[in-house]
Amino acid sequence: TAWLYNVDALQGAEYAVLCEGWGDAIVLWQAGIPAVSGISGAGQFRQDWVEILGQVKRLYVVGDQDEAGLRMMKRVKGFCPWARLVPLPEMDRGGDLRDLWLAGWRAPEFQELLKQADQKAVYKALRRKQ
Repeated sequence: TAWLYNVDALQGAEYAVLCEGWGDAIVLWQAGIPAVSGISGAGQFRQDWVEILGQVKRLYVVGDQDEAGLRMMKRVKGFCPWARLVPLPEMDRGGDLRDLWLAGWRAPEFQELLKQADQKAVYKALRRKQ
């Protein structure tokens, strides 16, 4: 069964990042960024997670830069219309958050990426990929 990894990170957090993979959530959590992940991967998102994720004022969604990640982001947006979709920069398709850290990114750069997230532009881009 699917469940959320690191759900305790949401308690008292003003924002959180929903990652595609638990490894990505660990990277962000270690950098001081509240992050959770569906433990079963990109294809899983449960309706009961909406209330849990609604504990934070801002929810950012980051999927891997492949078809499964893009589908996951779109699926979460359908359940959580307030969520901000965050595309990952400077990577070949298929990259993930851990790849950003391997490329030298750290919390300040990632925080700036979150600030620049534009949900309408990203959502339109995802719709065009259908």
